[in-house]
Amino acid sequence: MEVRQRLLIGCLGALTPIITNLLVVDLNTTLTRLSVLEGMTYGIRLFALCAAACVVVYLNSDEERPVKLFQLGIMAPALLTSLINGAAISIKTTGQAPQGQTAALLPQKTEILALIGRAHADPAPAASGEASAAKDCLLPAELSTTQQIFKGLIGLVPDNKWYVVIGSYAALASANQDASEIRARFGTKYAVAVCKPLGGPDVQFRVVIGENLTYTDGTRLKLDAIAAGLPNSTWLWNPVDMVKAIQR
Repeated sequence: MEVRQRLLIGCLGALTPIITNLLVVDLNTTLTRLSVLEGMTYGIRLFALCAAACVVVYLNSDEERPVKLFQLGIMAPALLTSLINGAAISIKTTGQAPQGQTAALLPQKTEILALIGRAHADPAPAASGEASAAKDCLLPAELSTTQQIFKGLIGLVPDNKWYVVIGSYAALASANQDASEIRARFGTKYAVAVCKPLGGPDVQFRVVIGENLTYTDGTRLKLDAIAAGLPNSTWLWNPVDMVKAIQR
């Protein structure tokens, strides 16, 4: 059997773990909101997996049986894909909230009203026209060039969904006043913004000093803010997971 035929059979075998991983993992992670750079690096990843299969087949030059060549083609991509997925999960888990603590920070639907009740008291909920003046904190953060490369190559999507909240208010005017006071006090030390309500039972405008952070970075900023004199009640907030809790 010619080398070209052997390599072709090996590449066909390589497609088995590649397609399986595409359907089970990549469609829900790497291929969501894919940018041009992410698409290019993802293509490089697929080419590298096929090349690894060809190397294994080529090194087994004494093997001529098509079934065995097909199996050899499966071996390298399957092993490498498992290593890539395992590494991505390990890195992502390192920067997440400890298991069990996330649930405490992100209440279930029946607890949402209790969370709202702890917010600062204001005369009345904001009018619908006011919400447009605040920031939509559900919009995903733009990934840096390095993050896009890692997303395409190993499927690593950063867990940068956390916000550091100073206070929450039922009226936009009160939230803007609090934000202005923080800017006047600390200048440009913190990136102060006001997040509009998430909808449903959530009607609070939140004053935040950090956006789209990992849990680790958010915790660090929270502790720094408290040490600098901001309220001890400063907390971490994940609007994406809170919306999921509301919709349950």
